[in-house]
Amino acid sequence: MRTVVWVTFVLGVLAACGKVVDNNESPDAAPDPCEIATCECTTATEDADCGTHKYCEVGGVGRTCECVAGYTDGVDGCVFTGLVQDPGFAAAATWTPVNGALLNTSAAGGADPGEASFLPSALCSLGHVKQTFDAPSFRKAEPLVLELNYKNQFDQQNFDSVNMGVSFNGGWGPLPAFQDSNYHSLRICLSEGGYAPAATTGKGAPVTLALGPYLPPNRCPNSMINNFAIDHAAIVKANVGECGPMPGVGANADAEGAGGWTSSLTGSSSFAFVNGIGVGGTKAARVTLGARCDSASMETFISVPNVANPALDMFVGTNAGALGAKIQFGTSVFGLTLFSMLPPPAGTSGTIHTCLPPSLRGQTAPLRFAMDNIASGSCADLLNLSLFADNVKVVDDPSCASNDNFVNNGFEQGGVAFGSFGTIGSSTASAVVRTSALLAHSGMKYLALESNGRCSNAGYTMLPTVPASVGASGPAITFFANVGNNPNASSQVRSGVTTQTLTEGNGYQKYTVCLNPLFVGRPQVVTISHDGGSGLCDNSNYVQQNAFIDDIEVTTDPSCPAQ
Repeated sequence: MRTVVWVTFVLGVLAACGKVVDNNESPDAAPDPCEIATCECTTATEDADCGTHKYCEVGGVGRTCECVAGYTDGVDGCVFTGLVQDPGFAAAATWTPVNGALLNTSAAGGADPGEASFLPSALCSLGHVKQTFDAPSFRKAEPLVLELNYKNQFDQQNFDSVNMGVSFNGGWGPLPAFQDSNYHSLRICLSEGGYAPAATTGKGAPVTLALGPYLPPNRCPNSMINNFAIDHAAIVKANVGECGPMPGVGANADAEGAGGWTSSLTGSSSFAFVNGIGVGGTKAARVTLGARCDSASMETFISVPNVANPALDMFVGTNAGALGAKIQFGTSVFGLTLFSMLPPPAGTSGTIHTCLPPSLRGQTAPLRFAMDNIASGSCADLLNLSLFADNVKVVDDPSCASNDNFVNNGFEQGGVAFGSFGTIGSSTASAVVRTSALLAHSGMKYLALESNGRCSNAGYTMLPTVPASVGASGPAITFFANVGNNPNASSQVRSGVTTQTLTEGNGYQKYTVCLNPLFVGRPQVVTISHDGGSGLCDNSNYVQQNAFIDDIEVTTDPSCPAQ
């Protein structure tokens, strides 16, 4: 009887102790933190477990929901309080200057004391300033804005310009240039590159912000631009309706609301969101050139998501007679631009779908729609020529076949080649992707540069991302060109200050263009042009002359200088 009672007592004690250690369990196993602290979430389920702008913190005792990077716990939950340290460039150690950029912490500045400034030598060397900080993913944050105050005055005496550039985690996008010497404020919606990767769990992930020239000035190495500086760079919460609902879609991209677009108008020109001219009879943003000597343009920003094959997709149209309409990327002052694209023929509308260069992944860039007059006459002549756009967005298109350095190498995607341009007026030229296995170097498609008159010009401006050297082989871009025996036209390829003439009448020939190792990891402009020739600027007594381009490759070559 005593034995039975003792056994009962032992069993009762064991039951009161809770967990019984299994003989197969290691006695050194880490204790469950939830036995001694609060556990309200797991990393795998933090989106559901935690509230807005929060993540599951597992680094301490227990597992608790805390604010993600850039947010601070307040009365109403986590509120955004900033990502960039020292937005006014007032401290010497927060920003890192690269390639000759200068930190002037005692400068009066514009919005804030302190500035980052750039001498011509630094502009020509792609000097920049950079800072790395932890950022949340877009899904755990909200639309944010990069708030900048900078100046990059156009050098009128030497007709030299340089665009400001912004980079998030490696890619680069251009920003506008200005004509005067003053600081100008600009707000751009934070691109996906400015957030942690979409699948990020936890507090956030490192993001590097860099600011400096997008490309070197046109006159390098002899540029004299001396009024290029950044006074303020902060990331702040977007205003209501200021940014699009997701990466790839800008604010009011469908033109059904208000905002999201700006305009530059003179005289009787106008800008409006107009019903009945957009996709399916919806609204579109429209700019109208009033009188002959007026000016008219509208601008929006494209937000390029971090996708493998980004492509710009938009609905664009013009009214009858609008021959001077153009779509511009990388615009400076006085109409200077990296390149222009042509809309559908005057009096028509349609979808433009074009593959974007890899350097724009995760970046934000301005897109300008300009309506110019190209005919002579009196300044009093009322023209009312219109250009309109709708559903401007960036999508992922596998047919673009992008890699890290170039996109749509063989033009097999078939859409408008981003960077292709032509002339419309008394003399015409075009850059068109055509289909013919007999005329392509390989595959079915090729880019045809076609001149139909003297004084015309067609071409293709490329933005390859420059690769690193391999041993003694420096970065290069190669392509195949088939230029006919053209009695009037001539064709060249230009990179920086180097120009190479394309030979005629020899079928497809391979050309190698050396890229500047200074640009490693950044885009460099390379332009293939086809000029119709000199003489009377019209199409009379002129037989079409062509240059065919195909199979572009970014590579390295032993004939090119290495880093």
